[in-house]
Parts: sequence; structure tokens; C-alpha cells
Amino acid sequence: MTDSQDALDEKLLLTDAFLALQDHFQNYEGFHNQYKNIPDTMKIRFLRFASVYRNLVKDGNFNVPPEALTKSNDNFYDITYKYIALISIIEAVVADDTWIDFYQWLRKKAKNKEIKTFPIENQNELDELYKQYKSEFGAISSAVKFFKALEEREQEFLQRKLGRLKNDQGKFFKTESTITELAKLLYDVRSEFVHSAKLIPAFSDSPSVIANHRSGPFTSSLTLNQLMHIFEIGFMRHFGIRPDHQVLLF
Repeated sequence: MTDSQDALDEKLLLTDAFLALQDHFQNYEGFHNQYKNIPDTMKIRFLRFASVYRNLVKDGNFNVPPEALTKSNDNFYDITYKYIALISIIEAVVADDTWIDFYQWLRKKAKNKEIKTFPIENQNELDELYKQYKSEFGAISSAVKFFKALEEREQEFLQRKLGRLKNDQGKFFKTESTITELAKLLYDVRSEFVHSAKLIPAFSDSPSVIANHRSGPFTSSLTLNQLMHIFEIGFMRHFGIRPDHQVLLF
């Protein structure tokens, strides 16, 4: 690293990054040897994300005075606080740095003759184009990209732990979901809080059935700690880091 500010940041953040991921390494030396293999242009990006993860999620703690909690809200504030931060970090890690707005996307597609854009003849055609744009540059696409990059055993773990519920003549049953559908579900849980300020009761230590107006009802036996381990594995893999050993997910 030649930039003096980057060198200072590296010195300050390396310990944070190790503490965030130490469950996956025998010691600091093992972690640091892997860190050195990250391309220089990506090192600070890795360190900053790892530091934010450690301080907001892994070691973060959102306290609410006990007298301010109803029984039904007990512990959900901390889960909500950490979950929103975790999904935001996932989005930032995978997000395309070359993001462009919808108008720029239309111009680019038209210039490259990838789609016929002008004139846009009706509302349905506009909606379809916007759907294509969102699939490439929408925030939810980053979450999908992250979870689809997980290895098969990690995806299967999530598929066992999460399931959308289908209503068949008044009876609900769990449906088989693709990893793309589950990634969208996890992002929709985030959106329930962001847009409606609803606390997140899923991902506690108790299995639950959750209503979600975007994805529909779902069942979860996934804990926040398990989701954090999934993130750590995907995060390290994204930056080409190999852990010393595998952390059990269950």
C-alpha cells in the first residue's frame, strides 16, 4: 500500500478484522497470511467492511431498559439492530461499484442494441424494462448475488432452516424454495423494518412462523448467529480468504 491514509487505516483496522473472523483461524498469523493474499486494491475495502461487521454486528449490542420492553418484544430490538446492519453490509460487499441510474441504463442498452428502448410504447413495456434494470442494479440483486455464491452445503443449510408457507384451503405447509427466493425473503425481512418499522422476531433461538407482506408467511429455525457464520464464510470467500477450519453451522 503506497497511500499513507490507507497504510494508517490498515494499521488501525487489522485487529478489528481478525477479531471479526477469528473463529475461522487458529491464530492471528494464520489470518494475516491469508490477508496478505488479498489484492492491494481490495485490502482497505475488506478491512473496513470487517471492522463495521465486528462493531455493529458481532460485538454490537443494542440495549433497551427492561421496563421499556413488552414481553413480546423482549430481545427483538437487538436482533433487529444487528440484522439490519448485517444485510446492509452484505449489500455493500457485493454491490457493483459501476452502478448507474435507470435513464443511464436505458441509454447504454439502446446504444449497444441489447434492447429496443426508444420509443417506449406503453406502461407494460416500461415496467418490463424497469424490472430488467432492477435485476441488474437493484439493492436486492446484491443480496441474491451474495447467497448464490455460497457453496452447495451452505445453501442447503439455509433451505432447511427457512421455508415459505403456502396456504392450501386454510392449511399452511412449507414449500421448497430456491436460494434466490430465500435471498429475496431475507432482504424482504429487512425491508419490513426499513419501510414499516416492524421489529424482526425471526432469527431468535426459538423456531417461529412469521408474517411478511412482501414474500408471504414463512417459517424459520435459523438463528442470527448461524446467519452471521454464513455471512463470514461468504465474506471471506468473496475476498479470496481461506479459513483454517470450518465453523459448524448447527
